[in-house]
Amino acid sequence: MLNLKPLHHFVLVVEERNFAAAARRANISQPALSNSIRTLEEQIGVQLFLRDERPVKVTPEGEEILERARWLLFEARNLDVQISALRSGVAGHLRCGMVPIFSA
Repeated sequence: MLNLKPLHHFVLVVEERNFAAAARRANISQPALSNSIRTLEEQIGVQLFLRDERPVKVTPEGEEILERARWLLFEARNLDVQISALRSGVAGHLRCGMVPIFSA
């Protein structure tokens, strides 16, 4: 299963079109972000960026993965919100019962 953090880094680089700017947004060093992307590329067996061009360009394979990565990150954020709401009691099921005399 994929780790979502490298996918987040991938989306940041796509949005910023620059590894250094994406690293600043992620609050990590540029080498750490590059390693995260490189590890993701090795894991999935696909090159995501054309690094020799400025600004950085996404490969066609990277474009194919981008929308699904954005969707996964969106759903992960929604899950975090839902878990938080369940944990705090704001969401969930409420069951009420009453004795037969009051239900008539």
